[in-house]
Amino acid sequence: PYVTCFAELRAVVKSIHTAKHQFVLTKYNLRRKKLGQSPLTENSNELKEIHPNLKVNDTPTRVTHYQALLAEMTSNRDALSIVIDDNTKYIQKEELGEGSFGHVFEVTDGADTYAAKYYKHVKSDFGVEQNTMNELSVLTLCNHPNIIKIKETYIPKEGTEIVIYMDIMESFVTYIKNNTLSIAQIKDFTKQILSGIAYLHKFDILHRDLKPQNILVKNNKMYITDLGASIWVKTNDRSEYSNDVCTTWYSSPENLLGMMYNKTMDIWSIGCILLEMITRNPAFPANSKDEQILLLASYFDVEDVATVGFEMPQLISKHKQFTYDDILKILENKSDEWNSKHDDLNNVIDLIIRMLAIDPKYRYTAEQALNHVFLASV
Repeated sequence: PYVTCFAELRAVVKSIHTAKHQFVLTKYNLRRKKLGQSPLTENSNELKEIHPNLKVNDTPTRVTHYQALLAEMTSNRDALSIVIDDNTKYIQKEELGEGSFGHVFEVTDGADTYAAKYYKHVKSDFGVEQNTMNELSVLTLCNHPNIIKIKETYIPKEGTEIVIYMDIMESFVTYIKNNTLSIAQIKDFTKQILSGIAYLHKFDILHRDLKPQNILVKNNKMYITDLGASIWVKTNDRSEYSNDVCTTWYSSPENLLGMMYNKTMDIWSIGCILLEMITRNPAFPANSKDEQILLLASYFDVEDVATVGFEMPQLISKHKQFTYDDILKILENKSDEWNSKHDDLNNVIDLIIRMLAIDPKYRYTAEQALNHVFLASV
C-alpha cells in the first residue's frame, strides 16, 4: 500500500511526534527514578510544563501553527509514496557512502537508478532514534527546489530498518575538489543554498549541520540534505538546543562556546562554505573544538588558549568583526578570475564579513544575504 494523501501523511508525521513524546517521557522518568521520585504519566501537568511543545494537541495555538505549516509546506508538491511493508522491488548495488546515520547504496528497480539511505539505530529503548525522526519529519514536509526530495520511504511494520530513496547526486565537497568554480557559478550556488535555508527558516527550522558534505549537486542544481540535526527553533526547551551539533569547521562561535544560538548559526556555516567555494579549501580547519575557538580568536588578538573561553564571549559582546584584509588573506588561493573583477571581489568579501559577524545579533539573515549586491545579477 502507498500513502498518497495528506490525511495519511499527517498520521505518519503525528506518529513521529508521539514517538518523540514517549522518548522524552522515558528519559525524564529514568532521571526521576535515580532521584527516588515517582514517574510522570503521559498527561502529567508537570511534564507539560517541562515540554509544552512536544505534543501536537497540547494547545490550540500549537495545533493551528502545525496545521498551517503542514498545509503550506506540502502545497503543490508531488504525492509521496510511503511503502509500508514491501521493499523487494529494489536491487542493491554498490555503496555510495556512509555516515553516523548509516549507509547510502546505489539501487535499481530495473528501469531507474536511485540512492537509498539506510538508517541504522532506528530504534532504541526509547523509540525511534531522534535524528532519524528529525530528518524524516522535515523531508516529508518540505517542498523547495533546493531541498532534497524523497522519492519513496520504506517503513516496515516490524523491525528496525527505515530506508529513503532519492535521486543519485554528487556530494558538493567532491564537486568543489574536482572543479574550479567560476564567479558566476559561485553566485548561483550561494543563492541556491541561501534560498533553501531561507525556506527552512521561514518555518522556524534550523538545519544545524550545514557543510559541503551535506549538500548535493546535480546539473548545477543544489540540494540541501542530512537534516538529522535540525530543530524547530520556537521550542521553549533549552535542552533541545544542544551545542553538540554542527561540524566544527563550520560551527559558529556561539555554538562552539556553548552559548545559545539562533537561525544565524546556519548563515555562519554558509559563509564558511562560500569561502570554500572560492579557495577549494576549508576556511577554518582545526583538529578540535578548543583549537577551532583558538583559530577564530587569533583573528582578534586572543593568543592564549587558556583565556579563549573567557575572551570570546567578550569579543561577541563588543561586536568584533573580520576585516577586509582578514578575508582577503583567506582568499589567497582564489582563481585568477577574481583578480580582474575587483567589484565582485569587494562585494563577496563584504557579504562574507556580514555572514561571519562574530555577534549573531549583527549577522545577516538568509533574506538579507539573498538581497546583497554580490547576488544581484543571479
